[in-house]
Amino acid sequence: MKSGLMIAVALLGTVLSTSAASGQNPAMRVEGACPGSLNIEVRGATPNGIIAILIGFQTGSTRIPSGACQGTMLGLDSRGLRVATIQRADREGTLALMPRVGPAACGKYLQAIDGRTCGTTNVVQIN
Repeated sequence: MKSGLMIAVALLGTVLSTSAASGQNPAMRVEGACPGSLNIEVRGATPNGIIAILIGFQTGSTRIPSGACQGTMLGLDSRGLRVATIQRADREGTLALMPRVGPAACGKYLQAIDGRTCGTTNVVQIN
């Protein structure tokens, strides 16, 4: 059975560019109450670029082992790590989502990765 990280890498590898990382990393902000409606915003990503939002059980240090962003260090532990969604940023490099989340999401951690630069956001806990 594949680990959560390997499944996430397999999914990311199908959409992320092979461009080299450069520039400033994007930033993530999460507001709202869990369970309930959240406002998730990623700013500073590549305009019109792909953004993958990852979810995990805890913070940690996990290096992406293969694919377009091989070697990128994540701030999430590999246990239970998975891709929550893959979306496209707008022309300013911003992604805004307003999902409803259930109790199972409460206390978990989110981090986004820019598919063009492989830049990662800060890690944010869902509260």
